[in-house]
Amino acid sequence: MTTKSARFEVRLTDDAKQLLEAAAAIEGIPLSAFALTHLLKVAKGIVDEQRTTRLSLADGLRLIELLESPSEPTPALRRAVKRWKERRG
Repeated sequence: MTTKSARFEVRLTDDAKQLLEAAAAIEGIPLSAFALTHLLKVAKGIVDEQRTTRLSLADGLRLIELLESPSEPTPALRRAVKRWKERRG
């Protein structure tokens, strides 16, 4: 069982609090549970969106094309790999 020890406080207008209490009542849960549930859902969406790379159809097809037919390493890449190997010992 996880122990809850952190606190989060927020100041809001009376109108905002009444709206949140009404929404919590509709869902049949306490205001704190309502706020936490919905804040976590929004936060997860924001974090997931930041971690996701989206490509256009054309870019996605180009990526697949490049992955399926890799080209020879360039001289700069060969030098970089050589330096990396030398550093690793």
